[in-house]
Amino acid sequence: MLLLWGLKTAGARELTLSAAAGFLICGIDDLAVDLIWIVRSLWRRATVYRRHARSDAATLRPASAPGRIAVFIPAWDEARVIAAMLRNTIARFGAADCRIYVGAYPNDPATIAALRGVASPQVRLVVGETGNMSHLPDDVNPSFPMTRLWRHNASRLHPHPVRIAA
Repeated sequence: MLLLWGLKTAGARELTLSAAAGFLICGIDDLAVDLIWIVRSLWRRATVYRRHARSDAATLRPASAPGRIAVFIPAWDEARVIAAMLRNTIARFGAADCRIYVGAYPNDPATIAALRGVASPQVRLVVGETGNMSHLPDDVNPSFPMTRLWRHNASRLHPHPVRIAA
């Protein structure tokens, strides 16, 4: 019995040691990123911020020639709300040079019909090639060879490019 307890303890020690080594190896890249950020922050504090004031979106001057804004919207079963949402979005953008690309699924004719009802040169309808909802970015990407669609968490987008009125 004592021999069995000794084997269990030795096995637990080996397993703990292996797990600790794994955590150390997997954490080295995180440590490297943190060290790079710390060194860069100290370098900027010692050099750049002594010569230039810090700036943020509120203190930047407007661009002399602002570029076109592209908005990509995937739409599935949105026939009831998509037209009103697009009209509201166009009104909020105002005179900004923007294009709104709405990706729709070929097996959603109601949403496609609602999108075709929005008469605006700013709105472009892009119908995917398949009806698979998880593949809309793959279906739409060939339509935009210079860009790639990325899935964004809307809460992480910057608040200043478009000011939303309540």
